[in-house]
Amino acid sequence: MQKSSAKKKCNGHLERIDALQAKLQYLAKETVAAARQANASVKSGTPEAKLAEKDEQIALLMEEGQQLSKTELRHLQTIKKLRAKGLDDEKVLLEMRKKLDKAERSEMEQKHKVRRAEVSERAALDRCKQIPISGEAARRYAK
Repeated sequence: MQKSSAKKKCNGHLERIDALQAKLQYLAKETVAAARQANASVKSGTPEAKLAEKDEQIALLMEEGQQLSKTELRHLQTIKKLRAKGLDDEKVLLEMRKKLDKAERSEMEQKHKVRRAEVSERAALDRCKQIPISGEAARRYAK
């Protein structure tokens, strides 16, 4: 329950961030357009023209900064996801190594059991060969 609640909160914050970014982008474009219009309406060479030109440059720089900020945020999110995936992959790899080690140990134990059983079988056969067989029993086995 807590995860879904936290996820809902996170989604709400992300939606709000997206809305604010869209609003910021809109305002930056409006500022650039207003600065260009002011720059066009003023005679060049006058202090007002220089001020309008600087306002336009500021607006363009703000728009570029906002775009760079969005790009940086996407890159940071990608890095975060990749790091989390790397940690998950490491956990899975560790679990797989543990399972492999366990399987190898089990295999070795089974091989040892087989060897011991073979040795016991040979010893039992050798003991059976050493037991004298009476004449009647020898005839039964010979048939």
